[in-house]
Amino acid sequence: MSRQSASVWYARWQEDGSKGLKAAGRAGRKPRITPEQKARVERQLARGPEAFGYATDLWTLPRITKVIKKVTGVDYHPGHVWKILKSIGWSCQKPVGKAAERDEAQIARWLKEDWPEVKKRPRNGRYDRLPRRERLLHHAKRAPHLGPQGPNPFLPPQVQLETALGHRRPLHGPDHSGKECRLFLSVRPGSVNTGWLVDYLRSLRRHIPGRVILVWDGLPSHGSRQMIELLSSQEHWLGVVRFPAYAPELNPVEYLFGNARATCLANFLPDDLSELHLQIQRHASHVRRHPDLPRAFLRHSGLF
Repeated sequence: MSRQSASVWYARWQEDGSKGLKAAGRAGRKPRITPEQKARVERQLARGPEAFGYATDLWTLPRITKVIKKVTGVDYHPGHVWKILKSIGWSCQKPVGKAAERDEAQIARWLKEDWPEVKKRPRNGRYDRLPRRERLLHHAKRAPHLGPQGPNPFLPPQVQLETALGHRRPLHGPDHSGKECRLFLSVRPGSVNTGWLVDYLRSLRRHIPGRVILVWDGLPSHGSRQMIELLSSQEHWLGVVRFPAYAPELNPVEYLFGNARATCLANFLPDDLSELHLQIQRHASHVRRHPDLPRAFLRHSGLF
């Protein structure tokens, strides 16, 4: 506070007492709609766009502008409607596409029955793999041969990320504040193969000496013969659970990648793979310095 401001406030206090120190109130023009009208608008928006005759279940600013005018009689510019939405706690949500092959009943059953059973098992007990469909690669139907593939100069270089969000529960209690989240990230050019996954699991073992539950998707390398043999020999410390098919929203790592695409990788054009690698490692360091981020990824996945 400057000396001048303190002197002005002191003069007001000397003249009018504590009343002279009260704020002048809100400046500018008063809102055109009342809090009660905002509550009515929110109730109408909760009905969904289809209730107002729109063909798709997606709210846009022009649509919301028309609803506000219909409910309150006030005509706003669509750009100002966004401020009203923020004042009632609404945020921008990007529609997520879902695969037609999804089995919603199976996903709900896995989340409600199978996953809680995995979390309730004792820390030092044996973790059996949940039943799942397995098919070795050499039994899979081969795709028709399309001839040799020529080079495509427009394809960007491929980088494969293998990530683990570690979630450990201390012995002193199951409260959420005591949970510890750790991020392990490995970046390499090309695609993930079984040999590299084996090295990754061995490295993970050096960082986490206790029991580990490994939850991953149906990548072919996860179900190869070599990987199955390795997992069978490591059951004394490693338990394996597979996500339901076509359910990426259950994987916390997807939220980590989404956060990276929206922040450090947004409008980022690396000159080579080393520059991209460095940028990804910077984001990983940022996530490690802010433990609320991995906790949020786990919370949004619905697993914890």
